Amino acid sequence: MLTTAQKQLIEDFQLTFGTQHGKRAYEAIKKWSRYEDSIMPNEVQGMMEFDLGRRDLFLQILDKVEADMARMLEDDQQAQTQAAPNKPGQQQQTAIGGTEEDASLK
Repeated sequence: MLTTAQKQLIEDFQLTFGTQHGKRAYEAIKKWSRYEDSIMPNEVQGMMEFDLGRRDLFLQILDKVEADMARMLEDDQQAQTQAAPNKPGQQQQTAIGGTEEDASLK
């Protein structure tokens, strides 16, 4: 589940890089990061950490700019709806989706 701060950061990235100025900056960062360069596994050993760091920076920006906020908010709402409150005397679901009793039978 995303925190309010995480949601706000994604929105900030999308607003920033959604403007004409931001789109130009985004494309420049994308080029500088060598994001579109193909990287072969045997070449990674020889790549400078600096180049990998530049690429990782762009990947972080890309993740926020292309995030689907509507889907994430919907997922959050579903998770909150499906979350059962802890009540005394009531079986709780386990991480695998059943009750604790169901889990012991597997």
